[in-house]
Amino acid sequence: AAAAAAQALIKHLMFIRQQIPMPYDQLRAQVREHLDAEEDPNLAGPARRRPSAMVKKSRKLVEATDAVLEGISALFDREEVAGLLISAGPTPINPREAYILRVEPPAANEPVLDEQAAKKAESGVARSLVRTMVTCGLDQLDLQTMPTKIYVLALIKADSTRPFDA
Repeated sequence: AAAAAAQALIKHLMFIRQQIPMPYDQLRAQVREHLDAEEDPNLAGPARRRPSAMVKKSRKLVEATDAVLEGISALFDREEVAGLLISAGPTPINPREAYILRVEPPAANEPVLDEQAAKKAESGVARSLVRTMVTCGLDQLDLQTMPTKIYVLALIKADSTRPFDA
């Protein structure tokens, strides 16, 4: 659930800080539609247009963001993550804004969820996080401090016992 929360926070930050024109999942779906239309064998000749520069840039952004989001998921699968620092600004050392996600280890008596229940719990955590951000006013635009980059730093527990697969 922590990886899903981090991914939701990054997607929401990209949108509310105007780095993307619409929510990430909607942008991703539009890019997929354009890619599917390009590959449609039923279209030929003038009906089959070359992708515009905007579509190419959007595809590149979606591919890069997907790689980052998958990397976060892989990090949580591989390591015992104690927390994440998601900062926005020109550098990670001097951010204009920062968000800390603390990751608590599961309780010893916590039941193990099946895959479907785990997905539902992750979705609920992600929605709750974004809802909290909106409720607290963290989605208000401040054009003076509009960040240009988002950085993700992870704090890994020193005694992490999970094996590392390269």
